[in-house]
Order: sequence, then structure tokens, then C-alpha cells
Amino acid sequence: MMPAFVKAVLRKFSAGLVLLVLIAALLAWPARHVLEPLWLSPVEELLYMAPGGEAGRVFVSARRANGPPQGGRLLARGRPLSLVRVELVDGNWRHGYLLGVRSAPDHALHDDIPDGLLATMAEPHMSDYDTLVLVSAEEEQLDIPVEAVRRLIYPNRLAVSERAGLAWQRFAERIAERLPDGAHGLFIVPDMGSAKPSPSGDG
Repeated sequence: MMPAFVKAVLRKFSAGLVLLVLIAALLAWPARHVLEPLWLSPVEELLYMAPGGEAGRVFVSARRANGPPQGGRLLARGRPLSLVRVELVDGNWRHGYLLGVRSAPDHALHDDIPDGLLATMAEPHMSDYDTLVLVSAEEEQLDIPVEAVRRLIYPNRLAVSERAGLAWQRFAERIAERLPDGAHGLFIVPDMGSAKPSPSGDG
């Protein structure tokens, strides 16, 4: 029989080889295909008048902000510092303004936002609250369970260094998600922590 330590070495070698192959595959992609999904651009708020005379609002990435939808007339555009992006563990995201939190889904809204959620980047964890409450571009209230949240970001307050750190963290997460179970111990997703709160306002 093969000694236990030899089996362990072979398992580590196999896992490391898989990791190298995955990294090589990612590096082989054209740079724009790698960087665009990883690099978070500022988010613009567009206020517009639809052809029917109704006012509307949308939140769009500054990278794709060409103009209002449906042939509407642009009234104003900006990059509000208080706008948040909530990234979900299932890969989706929500943009909006953070109204507050709930300690339980059926509890009253607490508009005194915890300090930890005022940082430019935060990873909410269930403690005194289990639901984030946002208002969307359509003025709808969105209740998002904390357990479904990967991170909360103020995209228009991020410094370049913070965007770079976030891009690396996203890259590491994508690598880790593709690793076989036995290889996760060889690749650790970096913990960027929560950035220090900074004054908020509209920009």
C-alpha cells in the first residue's frame, strides 16, 4: 500500500496543478473579458422624461451610461455618494439607497444605520439585524436578507486602490469557486475588511 504521506503529497500536487491550470486559463482570456466584470465602475443616476411625459430614474454603470432608456429626454445625471450596490451570493446585485435595517423580516424599520454599513465596503453579518432595506430607482422598497448578501459597496466613494483591492478579491473568489473540494485549503480568498467610513453626500 502507498504510505499515507505519499498520498497526501499527491493530493496536494494534484490540487496545485488544478489551481495552476485555472489561473493559466484566466490569464489566457483577453484582458477586457477579465477586467470588465471584476473592476467596479462608478454608478450613475439618470433622471429623464419618458416620451409619454412621465418622469423616470435609472441606475447604470458609468461604463455603459449612454443615455436614458426608451428614447427619453435626459433631465439630470450624477454619481451620488450615498448610492449603494448590494452584491448577492448568487451573483446578482441591487442598486439603491440604504433606508435602514430590520432586526427581523416582520419588524419595524430602523433608520439608524449601523456604523459598519457606512463604510465604503462592508460584509454584513447577522447580529442586531437580519435585513437590509433599500429604495430602488423605481421608489420601491427592497428587503434583502443579510444571509443573501456577499458585500455592500458605495461605488461612487471608492478610491482607485479600493477598486483594485475589490477586483483582486473578486478574482480570488472566482478561482476559489472553481476549485475542487480538496484544493480549497491551497487558495485563500483575501479578506479586504471594511474600509473606513467617509463623509457621504451626493456627487
